[in-house]
Amino acid sequence: MSSASNNPVIEHSGSKSADQLDEQFDVVNESNEPVSVASRRDCHQKGLLHRSTHILLFRRSENANNQQGSPPEVLLQRRSLEKKVGAGLWDLSVAEHLSVGEDFATATVRGLEEELNLNFDKTMLVSVREPYLSRQRYAEAGVTDHMFTTLYAALYDEKVHGSPVVDKSEVQEVEWWSIDRIFEGADQGEKLFTRWFLIDLENIDLKALAEKICGDM
Repeated sequence: MSSASNNPVIEHSGSKSADQLDEQFDVVNESNEPVSVASRRDCHQKGLLHRSTHILLFRRSENANNQQGSPPEVLLQRRSLEKKVGAGLWDLSVAEHLSVGEDFATATVRGLEEELNLNFDKTMLVSVREPYLSRQRYAEAGVTDHMFTTLYAALYDEKVHGSPVVDKSEVQEVEWWSIDRIFEGADQGEKLFTRWFLIDLENIDLKALAEKICGDM
């Protein structure tokens, strides 16, 4: 098993709390068209439809140069214990809400920079899932999460993107997981992974996606 210890991860305290309840989001209709603006608190208390984005970062295992032949790995983050939903669970590389007026790709790049201090631009992103509607209720947290969400993937190269520097208000740690280990972990469901990560896993062919992003295996 390869972990984040292969590439030292620096920590910083971040400039925001784990869940900024006053953060403003676009509220959208069933056609994913903005109709108003509301706070995170109101979106999650009232079940207002808003937007989020997900990304999975891939690399060749234990190989910063991503050479052909080495099996691919996926960077997962473990969410902060301060998070209202999914605290302490393993998640996609980044999951990010869209700010007011923001598009999905821009929010993805921003999330990578804010949570992991990784430098990407929109041209490096591969669209995996077009905006899809997800309606989830997290009763224990009092959160009703109704969102249009996208999924992107990208190839990580330390020389290009830098090393992860985690925002400790958002992320406990990051670790590179093999495809097989993720499949094994999925059997534990929400005891190990976030619900939205599991939903994405059910709707993609992770191995085929790894082959596409990393090249021929």
